[in-house]
Order: sequence, then structure tokens, then C-alpha cells
Amino acid sequence: MASTLNNKKYNIAITGANGFIGQHLTQKLIENKHSIKALVRRKTFDHIKNDNLEEIIIDDITDSNIILKSLENVDIIFHLVGKTHSKSNKYDEYYKTNVLGTKVLSQAALEANVKKIIMLSSVKVNGEGFLNKNFVYKEKDEPAPLDNYGKSKLEAEKILSSSLSKEPMGYVILRAPLVYGQNVKGNLKNLMQYIYKGLPLPIPQEDNRRSMIGIENLCDAMISCAFCEKATKNIFLVSDDVVVSTRYLFNEIAKAMKKKPILLYVPYHVLKLVFWCLGKSNSVDKLFYSLEVDNALIKNTTGWNPNTSFEKEIKNMVDSFQVSINIK
Repeated sequence: MASTLNNKKYNIAITGANGFIGQHLTQKLIENKHSIKALVRRKTFDHIKNDNLEEIIIDDITDSNIILKSLENVDIIFHLVGKTHSKSNKYDEYYKTNVLGTKVLSQAALEANVKKIIMLSSVKVNGEGFLNKNFVYKEKDEPAPLDNYGKSKLEAEKILSSSLSKEPMGYVILRAPLVYGQNVKGNLKNLMQYIYKGLPLPIPQEDNRRSMIGIENLCDAMISCAFCEKATKNIFLVSDDVVVSTRYLFNEIAKAMKKKPILLYVPYHVLKLVFWCLGKSNSVDKLFYSLEVDNALIKNTTGWNPNTSFEKEIKNMVDSFQVSINIK
């Protein structure tokens, strides 16, 4: 496997290790015998008894002294921590964690002689997709973030790349679309609750096309970038090979639950008006828009392939959801 390249074990720090993605990545790296410093806001891994895992509580990712101390003897950083939602949706809400946090981390990494940073960014840096238009995002496209989260991630990317462009320390930035899989939270967990309860779900009259990435495939991609010299100082779009429609996603979740979904074909502008009255008009775009990415560059550069199928990862996601609500 890529994570045991040349049979060497690495000292690895993971910011945001207590999150959905961070927990999966931590577990995978521990299984491959690397030494892990999990930078977390709260204790998360009490269930894992392993001498190669150290949890470090970080209340403030912008505290340079604590960050520097945490990176002692670290070879590689996986930078996953990020603020994705804000009730006020003001840029300042995202700036401290996403932008300033990245700046502090990159400066501390230089002082600590870290070899490489793998930063998880978002396809939102490219844009939000398109309605009734087939367009595939590529790395060479001009960034066009629309919301403050996407704008903050673009600024974080610029800070990381500019601060390390002339330094020996390497970096890789991965822009991911919607991530799904075991123990997922947020909108996908809400969607599973709606399907489980038999609530009607609106879908486009014509199938859209959306790229997603399973959690196993994403972790494998990040690890591949960490141990691939050709990947250094690159930005990659990362996704599964399959592109799915909203209808297919809903049907596959329902199929894994052994339920029949109630799907309603609703015109975009009608649903947009209804959700606008509820203050959630942007949610409609995620249902109706197409958002497709080209993952050829990362595959050709690193040799990574998304080997876990969409259907298998959906089943893992649904199984964990049913366990969480005590369904066997």
C-alpha cells in the first residue's frame, strides 16, 4: 500500500482528527503502523488502545505556540480542520479557522521542519455547479467560489501555496465534492432520516450529474498524495469515477434501507420559491444543479484509483445510520 512506501513508518499529525473524515483517516493510518498525533478539540479515540496514537487537545488552531509544540518530530501533516457552516454566514466566521488557521499551521510546520502538508479543500473553490448545463470542473479552471466558505478555502489555498512555493517543504491540496460513507453527518444524515420516515422528496424532472467521493476513496487519495513525490506542490480535484443523479442517490439509499422512496418531480423555480420563503433557497441548488469534476490528474499523477464502489459505500453509510437509531 502507498502508506507503507519503502516499508517506512512516519510521524503524522492530523488536524480535525475528531471529524467525520479525520476519524476514518486516523484509523486507516494507525492500521498501517504510522505514529499519529491527533489534533482534536475533544477526546475522541478513547476506544482505540494503541501506543502509536496520541491525542492533543487544541482549543484554538490559531494558537501558534501550541501548534508548534504539537508538530515536534512530525514528518507529515494532514490538514483537515475547517469551519463549513455558520448561522450568520459572515466571512469572518470562516476566516479564523480556515484562513488564519492554515497560515499559522504552515508557519509552524516550516519551523518544525515538517516534510509535507496535505490540505483538504473543497470543490466549492471552483464553484457551485450549473443548472441545465453539462460542465466538468478541472484544475486549470479559474476559481469561482460563490459562498463565504468557498472563498475562505480559496484564500487558505493561496496562503499555503504562496508560503511554501519556494520552500523545501512540500504540499498537496485536494478539492473534494460531497463526501459520503460510514458515520456521515450533516445533510446526508438528514436525508437518510427523511427516507427512513417515508417523507416525500423533491427531485429534478431531468437527471442532473453530481460527483461525490466515498470516505474510503478519499482517505486513500490523501494517503497516496502524502507518499507520492510527483504529487508535491499540486492541486487536485478528487472524486469517485461514477457520476450520480439526485434521483439515483435517493434510490440507492432507499434500496439499502429496503424501502421505496417517495419522489416528487417539482419544477426548479417552484421549489426555489418555496425554499426561499423558508430561508433555504440554496438547498434547492444542491438537489437540481449538476456538479461534475474531472479526477484524471490525480489518478495519472499518483496512480490512485477510487476502488470502493458507490453502492458499497452507500450500504456502509446506511448500515451505520441504522445502527445509530438502533435498527438491526
